[in-house]
Amino acid sequence: MIHILRYVFGFAAMFIGIYGLFTSDFAYQSYMIFFLALMMLMTGIEELRSGKKKIGALSIAVFLFLLIVSLQDFFL
Repeated sequence: MIHILRYVFGFAAMFIGIYGLFTSDFAYQSYMIFFLALMMLMTGIEELRSGKKKIGALSIAVFLFLLIVSLQDFFL
């Protein structure tokens, strides 16, 4: 299930990025960063479950950074 969610969040972020690239409308950039954050969370959980603790911890750290960036963009 986590594997599927990782791909769904990745495709959502990619779709929003392509939309912004072709239309030059970057209003949805914060949503793209939020979906990338969720994708990194799913990657981190998946890596921790497989026993790769360093990569899992790094992925979760990147998730936290992207989450803070996207929330700042939502509220500021």
